[in-house]
Amino acid sequence: MAFGLFGRDRGVAGSRLMSTRCTIEWFSEINGSTGRHLPAVHPPAAQPIPRYDCARPRNQLSIWMRRYSVLGLRIFLAALVFLGSASMSSYAATQNRDFGLPGELWKSEPKYYEPSDTYFQLVSDSETHPDGIVWMDAAAAASKMTYKGRPGRLAIINDAATYAWILENFNLLNRSHSGNTWIGLRYLCSTLTLMRVTGDEHPRSAFSFWDSPWYRDEGIRCGKTRVPYMGVYINGETNRWRAVGFKKHWVHYIVEYPAE
Repeated sequence: MAFGLFGRDRGVAGSRLMSTRCTIEWFSEINGSTGRHLPAVHPPAAQPIPRYDCARPRNQLSIWMRRYSVLGLRIFLAALVFLGSASMSSYAATQNRDFGLPGELWKSEPKYYEPSDTYFQLVSDSETHPDGIVWMDAAAAASKMTYKGRPGRLAIINDAATYAWILENFNLLNRSHSGNTWIGLRYLCSTLTLMRVTGDEHPRSAFSFWDSPWYRDEGIRCGKTRVPYMGVYINGETNRWRAVGFKKHWVHYIVEYPAE
């Protein structure tokens, strides 16, 4: 006859430990009788290692934590899928639009101009400032852009055919801010010369298409006020060129990707 922790087992060959959430059964092969009592610290030799017939005890907090952590993971993954789909839809919509919306940086698809083996691209930037960017910032932004391995720059327009092609393909008149668009020229007030964004001079004999008057504001121009230069832009309402003070913001600018 075996003895348990609290006394004799009363002829019982099998024993069971009852806890709050778990039962441990001791099985003996001595006889087929069963009973219940707390097992000894060292089970009798006739009894094998106990077998768990239920889950280990867990408090309610751990159950809730596991349950809601799984739920939270599912919600997180669903949110990632939703945001990814929304992002892709937004990107596709941006690429399909032929114009930029207020507060965003929008770029048209680059278009190839075969006669000069050059790509041109229209950019609209009101992301950092509602009125756009100044000429110098547009020049810097264009210089950081690349397409098919070609570095970008503000567009330099060398002939009438190229200019007519740009006007036909980018339709500046129907855009925001009167379609006013920066190009790769500026007028240096110190020397009264036109300079290309590449740093070389744009001679007076070269192609140009000036508006009348050639400046936008009578009060802010070379010879009238102390300005270092005036950026040149296309007046979207007349499709002619004008110069304006260096602090002026326009939303649009044209990027050129010339051949190497």
